[in-house]
Amino acid sequence: MADICKELREQLKELDGLRESCVSALVREGAESETTKKTIREFDTLAEELRDDVAFYSQPFSAHLDRIERKIAHGVPCTKREYRLLYDIDQYPRARGYDIREQQRQIYLKERRSDTQKKQDIACALDTTIDRISLTKLDALLGKMRYHCGDLKLDDFISIDDDKIVLPEEIEGSLSLGNLISVKGFTLPKKVGGSIDLNLLESIDIEFTMPEEVGGDLNLRHLVSTKKLALPKTIGGSLYLTKLTSVDNLITFPEKIGGHLYLYKIASVKRSILPKEVGGNLSLAGLTSADEVTLPEEIGGDLYLNSLTSTQGITNWPVKIIGTIQVNQALPGNEKAALEKRYPNKIRYDDTRL
Repeated sequence: MADICKELREQLKELDGLRESCVSALVREGAESETTKKTIREFDTLAEELRDDVAFYSQPFSAHLDRIERKIAHGVPCTKREYRLLYDIDQYPRARGYDIREQQRQIYLKERRSDTQKKQDIACALDTTIDRISLTKLDALLGKMRYHCGDLKLDDFISIDDDKIVLPEEIEGSLSLGNLISVKGFTLPKKVGGSIDLNLLESIDIEFTMPEEVGGDLNLRHLVSTKKLALPKTIGGSLYLTKLTSVDNLITFPEKIGGHLYLYKIASVKRSILPKEVGGNLSLAGLTSADEVTLPEEIGGDLYLNSLTSTQGITNWPVKIIGTIQVNQALPGNEKAALEKRYPNKIRYDDTRL
């Protein structure tokens, strides 16, 4: 849980800076400034809560599971933070890369809870009521749900053209709308812990709202046209846009994609901002023209630029790339030399489109 601890410590440091500014203001204003005194007390309370969170999340995940298991065995209610960990609401264990034994224990502990107990646990974790927690597809479509446990499969939906269908605000697992071909005036959940399957969707209306977070893959393999689309701020898995032919001023990418980014069919890109970080491969294999294009700063896999015959339009190249860079054999000699100097032993010449 190093990431969450780091984030909390950064918040604590920022809070300490704000408190110091208030103390300085109090010295200037005099001891009579009750408003400033109150602000300092509020900062102190927040700082104490943050320190408590750091201490909690610094513990090994196995230690949390031990404590949760003992509480469940003795019928003792868990704390809000313990329930959030047990049900992976914040995905801290997953982001940390917990081992298979911890994962199996976590699943085992959740399976021991009855449906009513699960609803009570999650309602406590989210500060809501049990009637806003859904376990079935029928309940999930009632229109008032805060959280849905497990996956939500809606593959029987072919078209959605109104806002009468309201999905839960958050889905623990994956959301499958794999047969949806038409959509208008529809809002997806704010957060989906797993993947989203919109495999057959060919066009997206401007009123279509994406989640803020997707923990797994976002599958838009058949999307060929879209009005301005803001993709999720976070995509933990891969993003498939394999039939889209243009992204110019249409798509706002997340800063980071944990997996691969597939843009096979994009032929030209102009002033587009790609993610700063792609954890896997970045495929721009069909790209033939680039104008003021900024590539990601980090790529965890390979970069495919198989069809590009000149690199002049790429203004920023990756600072770090783990894999290779596939480029066209027809590149001018000076551009080949520049790439080979910048990325020793990583340049591969290939006309094959991937």
